[in-house]
Amino acid sequence: MTKAEQFEALALRCEQATGPDRELDAAIWLLCVPGATRMQWSYVHIATERTCEIDETRDASGKLIIVPTYSASLDAALTLVPDGHASAVGTMAFKDSDKLPWATYWTPQGWPYSTEAATPALALCAAALRARAQMERGK
Repeated sequence: MTKAEQFEALALRCEQATGPDRELDAAIWLLCVPGATRMQWSYVHIATERTCEIDETRDASGKLIIVPTYSASLDAALTLVPDGHASAVGTMAFKDSDKLPWATYWTPQGWPYSTEAATPALALCAAALRARAQMERGK
């Protein structure tokens, strides 16, 4: 799967998500941050004898980090919008509307792309990921 296809797949996951999703956040972070790594391991806690799962994410320098909450926070999702691209996010304000929150982005060439998702943050994530996919295709 090409990197553009990976961005498209994550955008689709954002559009299909029903709310914030930390697994989705981690997948986005791993694809968007060069050198990012993720380790999962388990151990048995001596006092409780329960198996505990550890999920670590590290940046390129090996520093342990907390993955941004892209799917829950507009501020975090906005960091995914590529430089030179413009974006807008909104919701339909009509009572009993079945319209979803939406996001639109414009490439530096002026081409608009729109997405819809369960929340404004997810819509912006999807739009930003589609912009990144388009950039990958243009390389």
